[in-house]
Amino acid sequence: DDPLSAVDAHVGKHIFENVIGPKGILNKKTRILVTHSVNYLPEIDIIVALKDGCVVDVGSYNNLISKKGEFFQLINEQLQEKFKESKPIMHNRNKASKEISACKNHSNNGYLDETEVGTTNESQQHFQMPSETENSLITAEHMETSGVKVDIYWYYIKSCGITLVLTSVFVYLLYQVVVIMGNLLLSVWSDDKEAASSDQAQNYYLTLYGIMGISQSIFLLIAIVLMTHASLQASLKLHDQLMKRVLKSPMSFFDTTPLGRIVNRFSKDMDDVDELLPVNFKDVTSHAFSVLGTVFILIYISVKSILAIIPMIMLFIIIQNLYVKTSRQLKRLISVNRSPINSLVDETLAGIATIRAFGFQKDFEKEKELKLDNLQNSVYHDILSGSWLFLRLQSINFILVTSVALITVINRDSLDPGVVGLSLSYALTCQIDIYYLVKYISELEKAIVSVERIKEYQETPQEAVSETPNDPDQSWPEYGNIMFDHYSTRYRPGLDLVLSNISCSIKSGEKIGIVGRTGAGKSSITLSLFRIIESAAGAISIDGVNIAQIGLTRLRSALTIIPQDPVLFSGTLRFNLDPFDYHSDRYFPYTIIHRYFHDNKEIRNVYRLFKY
Repeated sequence: DDPLSAVDAHVGKHIFENVIGPKGILNKKTRILVTHSVNYLPEIDIIVALKDGCVVDVGSYNNLISKKGEFFQLINEQLQEKFKESKPIMHNRNKASKEISACKNHSNNGYLDETEVGTTNESQQHFQMPSETENSLITAEHMETSGVKVDIYWYYIKSCGITLVLTSVFVYLLYQVVVIMGNLLLSVWSDDKEAASSDQAQNYYLTLYGIMGISQSIFLLIAIVLMTHASLQASLKLHDQLMKRVLKSPMSFFDTTPLGRIVNRFSKDMDDVDELLPVNFKDVTSHAFSVLGTVFILIYISVKSILAIIPMIMLFIIIQNLYVKTSRQLKRLISVNRSPINSLVDETLAGIATIRAFGFQKDFEKEKELKLDNLQNSVYHDILSGSWLFLRLQSINFILVTSVALITVINRDSLDPGVVGLSLSYALTCQIDIYYLVKYISELEKAIVSVERIKEYQETPQEAVSETPNDPDQSWPEYGNIMFDHYSTRYRPGLDLVLSNISCSIKSGEKIGIVGRTGAGKSSITLSLFRIIESAAGAISIDGVNIAQIGLTRLRSALTIIPQDPVLFSGTLRFNLDPFDYHSDRYFPYTIIHRYFHDNKEIRNVYRLFKY
């Protein structure tokens, strides 16, 4: 469907010769070429000429030329127009007649070439494919291999609010203290023989236990509310900061960063910060105090428990370090392996018509399955590591329960039955607390990796400032005089210049056409005016103001562009015409009506369009 219209003449010639034409790689395939260009028609086997939606001529090139029908008139008109635009009229007539005569007596010399018109020798040039450079545009996604730095934890705590975090941790401590006091009270109550027969003693213990139960509920509620509020505050702050930094990143960042990586930060990583991180932070705090409470109870009952606790702690630290290192790196692998899937989905949806047209569905399915296998491989090993941890912690708990039981038996004469029951109860439940403590510590470190990845994109290079003290007033630019003064620019540091030492002056009201081959720098001049790419040397001035010395908001709001790709934002026509509400609602219908419409019925329809 007119594939050669968007490329230069020499590039189109190369594509036709090597791909579409009789000697191209598709020479054994049936090709249907839709085109309005006559240059390649001599090489076409069968030509179908259309006019006003109807077929007017069918046949080979030579036959249609000899018939002198609609196709011949079409060739004649196009050649006449081409020569009228290139040279004076009298000169064109002589040359056009020669060209038409050449069409009639077409030989085996091939198709007409726009580069052969005139004295240019561009038709003798050969198009060369650019060679691959060592430096790739899209680099592999960066992945940390060491432990999560303390700075990342501190960054998240500051995002939560230091006061809120410290207050919630302190309330969790109070909650655990009340829980331990309640269990000790039950132990004392069970050993008090008077409580079994005295109503006053029973009421005393019931009152104390009820106060402690109510205190536990209050402290736990306050801690959860404070932690939830802190986590919400952190999520909002991290997301807003990430959004601002990404939106203000230069175009070089988007040129070298696949969309899937950016989407991954805003989707999965932010989801971990919103959901997993607050829960893990709360559970680590709660189970850490619970384990400390167990250690305190065991030492309080018998100091000899330290002999069992110290080796248990050492073994716990060894297992915890091994598991956390593994699970943390697996989390990074999961995050890195998820980004290519997002990119592939976006690319597949964008090019679904091309994929179906060329029958590449199976290839994309295989690529998607391969990337899913890589992701599932990381997830599977993450699940296995959890099973490995549970088995080791069961061994620790066996050592702890056995040690506490032996110490209890040895000191059975000096311990009360209630205290013995309390110590064994804490020892049995300690396994669950230790398991969940290690699990949630690793989950916390895995979840904090998302903060690490978000922080990475919060430190991307930024465009210039939006506003400066040097910004001109709202009347600028008044005339529109543009001056390029030895201007040079490149797309990224380290690349070659795309514009080199350009100097020109454009006066107010002039209409300038910029022509050139693909890659000549036409679009780069427009990007330079909007400072989407910054200057490497020289300057651009508009009405005597150096655009490099003013804010981007003031500069870009003073310029207007009609892009190559038409864009409409979701919303009303009013919003698309004035998204920042600079003008009143009555301004737009009045302006458009008096410019384009004269019939009363049309005027009423326009007012209705803007109203609804």
